[in-house]
Amino acid sequence: MPRPAVARVEDFVVKTDTPASRESMLQRERVAMLIRDRMAKPATPLEEELWQELKGDLEKERLTFRS
Repeated sequence: MPRPAVARVEDFVVKTDTPASRESMLQRERVAMLIRDRMAKPATPLEEELWQELKGDLEKERLTFRS
């Protein structure tokens, strides 16, 4: 990437990178805790079936980038 473009991206990140509010951080913690709790449990047969179906759909619709 040319140097001027890098400088502009860095300026943008600095200008828009504001700390999150305390309420927002607490909400993120709660969501992370829920995800960790759910991941600790084994998948149900229905969830396994849904994941297999999703995998199959993704395999069918796999895009190739060859011309």
